[in-house]
Amino acid sequence: NGHLFSGPEELIVKPQTQTTYPVTFAPDWICMAHSHLQLYDSTQGELAEYDLKGFGEDPKPSDHHVLVAQPQQPKSFEILIEENLLEKNHRYKIETDLRGVKGPEKLTVDDHDKGVLFLQV
Repeated sequence: NGHLFSGPEELIVKPQTQTTYPVTFAPDWICMAHSHLQLYDSTQGELAEYDLKGFGEDPKPSDHHVLVAQPQQPKSFEILIEENLLEKNHRYKIETDLRGVKGPEKLTVDDHDKGVLFLQV
């Protein structure tokens, strides 16, 4: 499961300073992962070793919307997706327990942009 963890291959720290080594854990689904991290200080010749554990949890909905419509009367809805502040495109998976809803199953919002989801009930 070590492929679920990532970080830079090299980290340069100026003398008499300190920094943080960023480790990212990015599971695709629910899981428990273990990995081993070694950091080597080439100026001191020291090796630091760490055991990493990651727990991928059940994904939670990012938002919840209530749609009010009358039976047998089609109605369209526009749902605004807030600005994507990530430095990359963000994909949303659209799920509903309503019967007869028409709309996309996925929506991609570009980085630093907003999105609109169109649904018809």
